[in-house]
Amino acid sequence: VVAAELETETKAADAKDELEASDAEAEKLKVGLEAGDEKARKAKAEAAVVAAELETETKAADAKDELEASDAEAEKLKVGLEAGDEKARKAKAEAAVVAAELE
Repeated sequence: VVAAELETETKAADAKDELEASDAEAEKLKVGLEAGDEKARKAKAEAAVVAAELETETKAADAKDELEASDAEAEKLKVGLEAGDEKARKAKAEAAVVAAELE
């Protein structure tokens, strides 16, 4: 009987030890999971910052492209205006010649 009681107590103590070890392992996993969650939150925040920076860079690149296109259009208009000025000068000179001939 004493041996049976000792065996039961030993088994109960072993089960208690296993339960405590299991609880400790569960606590470690919980702490690890919380740390993983924190890392995931940080990574998500960093990704949001990078996305915002990329969006800003994209908008800046788009604005630069639009400015360059605008500059190119302005250059075309300038060239056209200069050509128009040249035609006007030629027409004025021709008109002066015709006027001189008419006199």
